[in-house]
Amino acid sequence: MGTYKRVIMVVISGLGIGPAPDARKFMDQGADTVGDLTAHFRARLQLPNLGRLGLARLHPLYQAAAEALDHTQQWRVWPRAVGKSKLEGYWELLGVPTTTELTALPRGLAPELIQEIARFAGRPVLVNRPYSRPRLLFDWGATAVAAGTILAATSGGADLVLTAHENLVPPTQLDRVGHFARALLDRQADLQIGQVVTVPFTGRTPADFAYRLVDRHEYNMAVPRATLLDQLRAAGVPVNTDPQVLTEDGLQFFRLGKAATAGCHRDPEKMGQALMAADARLGEIISQVTNQDLLVVTADYGAAPDFPGDGPTREWLPLLFYSPAGVAWQRRPVVLGDVAEIIKGSLGLK
Repeated sequence: MGTYKRVIMVVISGLGIGPAPDARKFMDQGADTVGDLTAHFRARLQLPNLGRLGLARLHPLYQAAAEALDHTQQWRVWPRAVGKSKLEGYWELLGVPTTTELTALPRGLAPELIQEIARFAGRPVLVNRPYSRPRLLFDWGATAVAAGTILAATSGGADLVLTAHENLVPPTQLDRVGHFARALLDRQADLQIGQVVTVPFTGRTPADFAYRLVDRHEYNMAVPRATLLDQLRAAGVPVNTDPQVLTEDGLQFFRLGKAATAGCHRDPEKMGQALMAADARLGEIISQVTNQDLLVVTADYGAAPDFPGDGPTREWLPLLFYSPAGVAWQRRPVVLGDVAEIIKGSLGLK
């Protein structure tokens, strides 16, 4: 494996390329993000820069307008974490796959925990069961507005979402409730809850209620051990996570995740538009790749926009490499967790 002065790692969350080998375990057989977008957009789906990196070599339906650049490699990898949540995909990409299941919440949280959150918030907390996020506002938004309540919903998995109308519960207050809920859940020895998400909503009627995503915040469970980013920093390797800035050496780690949000909400039109915007940003990055650089483009989970349900889908994920100086590996990457080892080796670390 060659070494590089700089590795530019671009993560396009949600960019799945077909059902993973264990998709049936997650009831995701047939999930295919790129296939869904290709069927929805047809010729309107323009991803020239993913095409230049060879995405078409990994997915038979996607037809790129141009041939791949020289000195590229294309692989597909699949996640091996025991769950398929966004958090678990992100952790595995950074070399920390989960080996024990997070706590599923098919019936919501225990009532006494909801009561503690309500006492802290100073207002009732309603729902407390699995709900798709768009449907939650349609069914319960008017009640939340009329009574000034907070709505709590689970994904059925290990996530808790708290929402309230921004005019009744200001976003800063909702965030404080999220902080409290995170700390409360972390104190429960029998619970491992991946994320507490706070997001206010706007609008006057169920027809125009909408989440204010600019004020969405995630409070994550602590990662169980050092990630790729932690290891690099400990070794004195510069790590930059600002997507608008490229520094001269070390790891440049950029997440482009707006497409994933639309995919998890099962909106193929918005997902495709966001993915094309991410592709345009990718083009700017490609133009700055030098002979001393390695560009790595991948995803941390799939989000098939035409698949039943909501949330991530268990899919194969693209792993695209480009360097004008050439790309060569000693072994083939197979699982998502291999990416972290490739990055370390590419920066001269073991």
